[in-house]
Amino acid sequence: MYIAKHFVFMKNEHAIRIAIFLIVIWAPIVDNLFSIDPIPPLQEFRTFIKWPDVETSWKKGSNYLGTFETYFKDNLGFRKILIQNRGILLYKWLGVSSLPEKVLIGKNGWMYNNTPYYTEIRSFDNRHLEMWQHVFEKNRDYLKKQGIDYFVIIVPSKGSIYPEFLPSSVDFFSRNPKQNQFIQFLKNNSDVNIISLKEFLREKKKDFQLYYAMDHHWNDIGAFFAYQEILDKIRNHYPNVPPALQLSDVKIHDEIKWSPSFARMLGLNNIIKKNKVTLTIEKQLLSLESELLTPANYNEELEWGDRWNKPIVAAETKQQDLPSVLMIHDSFGNYLRPYLAEHFNRSVFCSRRRYNQVYEKEADVIKREHPDILIQQIWETHLSFHPFDIVRLYE
Repeated sequence: MYIAKHFVFMKNEHAIRIAIFLIVIWAPIVDNLFSIDPIPPLQEFRTFIKWPDVETSWKKGSNYLGTFETYFKDNLGFRKILIQNRGILLYKWLGVSSLPEKVLIGKNGWMYNNTPYYTEIRSFDNRHLEMWQHVFEKNRDYLKKQGIDYFVIIVPSKGSIYPEFLPSSVDFFSRNPKQNQFIQFLKNNSDVNIISLKEFLREKKKDFQLYYAMDHHWNDIGAFFAYQEILDKIRNHYPNVPPALQLSDVKIHDEIKWSPSFARMLGLNNIIKKNKVTLTIEKQLLSLESELLTPANYNEELEWGDRWNKPIVAAETKQQDLPSVLMIHDSFGNYLRPYLAEHFNRSVFCSRRRYNQVYEKEADVIKREHPDILIQQIWETHLSFHPFDIVRLYE
């Protein structure tokens, strides 16, 4: 009797194991065919690999098997639910990052991008600083020949404004002088108009949170204070430009729910939702007429609803006595657009990362617009890169 029961148990156990094995093998295929994964799409800030073509791979000499493996990983069935549950396990339960090569888990719920600027680079050597000086001065001279004034804005990293929330493993306090070293070198050796916002924003953070805890960007309040400082510096050269708006001229909203970028990178965009601070201008200085610039070779449909976040936007106040401005910037500059546009005859804003992917060279835009002022905005962490790849404007 015992032997018979044991045999039945072993038989059932084998059947269960086989069933589990078949489910594990076939479940991803079923999801690929019928899309039954219940998790909404994850936002991973990257382009997914398409099905590799054998003939194209052969002609290009690329690794077809390697490309196919990446494609398979990108399109594995139930991938979304696996990534999300892994993110929940590691972040919510263990307090660590599921993407440690890109996202650092800091203190008090803060997150930072994992960049060598925080973790490896202690200081810049003179050769590196001289290269940046050379490119800045070449830009200045190139623009000066066209009658254009050149301003450089350096946006501080979140770690420079909020080093106290960095993880204990990141000794950024001793590394923090890098931007000070960079600015001091340029002040001592060059007359390029550099606008550094670090000390100004450090003072302002005493009363307001200026950066998102789970995103590397400043929020609308941080961008607003940065705009005030930028405009004050420009008005030293152009006193007829209207003074900056004040906090009493804007309305602060804090009811929009969103998933910050680091939460999305960890696959938690459906789990972590935060209030997003936004500002709207209640008292406009000048009447604005905005337009989206759409070169013929740009094929993305541009919608008016979110025009300030599009790759290239122009705004006009029709005030002929005011200067015109062209601003070339990264994603931090998107936050500055609606405020700066209030102060110039014509303002053109070009998002550099997306712009170079789909449009012409910056030099062509400069020739076409021929502004009175060119503002080049740079994120502090990019100062560790080669300047030729980041800031060169001349041909």
